[in-house]
Amino acid sequence: MEKTGGGSRGKVNNRQKSYDYYKRGRDLAWETLIKCGISSLPVDLRRVAEVCGIRIVSFRRAEREGLIDRRRLRGSLVTDIAGGQKTVFVDNTMGDGAVRMNMAKGIGRCLLSENPGRASRRTYYEAAVFARDLLMPAIALFVLDIRDAAEIERICSVPPKAALARAERMAELRRRGKFNSHPLERKAGELFLRGSK
Repeated sequence: MEKTGGGSRGKVNNRQKSYDYYKRGRDLAWETLIKCGISSLPVDLRRVAEVCGIRIVSFRRAEREGLIDRRRLRGSLVTDIAGGQKTVFVDNTMGDGAVRMNMAKGIGRCLLSENPGRASRRTYYEAAVFARDLLMPAIALFVLDIRDAAEIERICSVPPKAALARAERMAELRRRGKFNSHPLERKAGELFLRGSK
């Protein structure tokens, strides 16, 4: 009987699964940029949430209006269904970049999960990829020739650590010439190209 999940074959299967999860988050980011007609940076997350039918609420407002059990408001981000609508609850006392990153992760969780209040680890991973690619789309950074981490932080309104990681990844993508290879990426890139004129 053949074993599954062990040895090098198991590692290959796990790598493929991980890549599939990565692609799901990445592709959803492109689809969302296109659906929302986003053509400039920083990405307007209020517009994205509105088009996707997701409500974003600060912890303070959620507590004041009794939208969610106070005990659930811990950390910097909670996603759930409140009043029949997928909702992102975010701690807005952090820096703008961190708040935007958490809002984008929350939107991702809502889009990737039927019940965002019970999102899986896989969904958390996919939502993190979605957030990165929504806020700092590689194709937009390529089209607009944005390379420097400080410039990415300023233009995309993201935390410094996220901008640095994105700048490093962009350098790798440039070395490998990995742009405009997916139809969704090309379509999203066209929006940013038109928006830059």
